[in-house]
Amino acid sequence: MPRRKKDPRGFVRETGTYMGKHYDLRAKTEKELNEKIRAKRAEIESGSKLIEAGVTVKEWGKRWVETYKSGVKKSTRRLIEGRLVNYVYPYIGDIPVSKVRPLNCQEALNSADGRAPDTVKKVQQTIEQMFRAAKQNGLCVNNPAEDLKIPRTGKQKSHRSITDRERVILLETAKTHPAGPWVLTLLYSGLRPAESLVLTYADITGGMITVNKAYDRDTRTEKYPKSDAGVRKIPIIPQLAAVLPKAGSFGELVFPRNGHLYDDKSMRAMWQGFRAAMDDTERELIAARKISPIAEQLPPIVPYDLRHTFCTDLERAGVPLNVASKLMGHASIEITAKIYTHTGEDMIERAGEQLAALFSPTFSPINEVQKTPMADIMRELKELRAAVLKAV
Repeated sequence: MPRRKKDPRGFVRETGTYMGKHYDLRAKTEKELNEKIRAKRAEIESGSKLIEAGVTVKEWGKRWVETYKSGVKKSTRRLIEGRLVNYVYPYIGDIPVSKVRPLNCQEALNSADGRAPDTVKKVQQTIEQMFRAAKQNGLCVNNPAEDLKIPRTGKQKSHRSITDRERVILLETAKTHPAGPWVLTLLYSGLRPAESLVLTYADITGGMITVNKAYDRDTRTEKYPKSDAGVRKIPIIPQLAAVLPKAGSFGELVFPRNGHLYDDKSMRAMWQGFRAAMDDTERELIAARKISPIAEQLPPIVPYDLRHTFCTDLERAGVPLNVASKLMGHASIEITAKIYTHTGEDMIERAGEQLAALFSPTFSPINEVQKTPMADIMRELKELRAAVLKAV
């Protein structure tokens, strides 16, 4: 190896990049420089890479995510980075890690005040984990985020079931809108939107939909379902059979976009177009006096709400909780139970009717009301229950 030239100050230097970091080593002699190079390589390869003493919380946060969260999914890593950007960096990002005190960490966590309980808890966990790793790397003597107090939280956001009024508008819109078959498939099957995008004609056989894959937003291809429980069969009720596209070869997508997969962006655009059409339909139905002009004050419907509605429909149809959990593809029955407890007013009314009918010789646990505005919905629920019980 040729001898290195000395710089004007009499030092020999070696510069380069290793594992994404730039290094600049210098010494008075070749022998001394080679020893420094060997020591630096050993230090890096043994995992004891030197960390600058004055590193700020923002600098450490970025490095912590890159190093300690490299094995998590991209979508999870984006969520972690989002918590740091929104709740940590604006408050303590420029403070050196060694100078951060519990008060500073608590102020950062308090910035999530009023957020959903799950959001606040995850922000707290992110801050604690980041400073625990900082302590392990010698950046701080103690972990200043060990005993943070959870601030006031808001109501946990969750998906909801659509109302009967919304259902009337949705069903009428679906009759003519291009996205109608996809929307009704979500409503009558409980598929996750990501599962519906990769549904093929090969998955529709024997009166059943077989769910064994989902759309991966990171790779824009298909992946295994959310959990093992996500692999399941869903019975095709008459209302679903009527709207499922019939044409298509065995392996073709049921809901393609110009012959290819929909992605998140194009799916949102399709849904937004359908929602805009629902607004037009609502005005027409009000003008025709087919629905009340007074709408419920609720958040706008999103595609996942149709899955939630399917689960509620299973409850309204009298499908046992354990069977509903399998149809939904939930990892645990407790998840299904949370939806089953979202009791609607119509279910309370039906409970009274069923209690009164208990003393009638014609009592039935599924009491179809033939002469009310609910008749069509109740008929659908009865058919749903029959299809489910036949399938299991």
